[in-house]
Amino acid sequence: FNDGNTPSIAYNYVKYDPMQELVAQDLAKIVISISFVFCYMWFSLGSFFVTCCGMLQIFSSFFYTLLIYRFLWPNPDGYGYDYFTLFCGLAMFVILGIGADDIFVYWDTWQASEVEHHST
Repeated sequence: FNDGNTPSIAYNYVKYDPMQELVAQDLAKIVISISFVFCYMWFSLGSFFVTCCGMLQIFSSFFYTLLIYRFLWPNPDGYGYDYFTLFCGLAMFVILGIGADDIFVYWDTWQASEVEHHST
């Protein structure tokens, strides 16, 4: 009971949750993976700008897909899902790999177009 003259102190007790520790470890792996892919793309392409644009493409595809899943995907209760499952987190690795491969294919095609000249 607080009479208004004494400060009240609220304590938050946090229970130990082993899933939080596992999620933190997985998030660290995602950050390491993104950093590795970024550095490898920058080294392979030799262009910081193209690497940044490629990573922007990868992240935007993940976030747009997540928005569709969250708000527009039909479920029994209507539209949109409220939860983020393990498979949604693993999708980031898949999208990261496919997006990086797309950037390498586009870069190789651009480099090959400089070598071969076609008469039109």
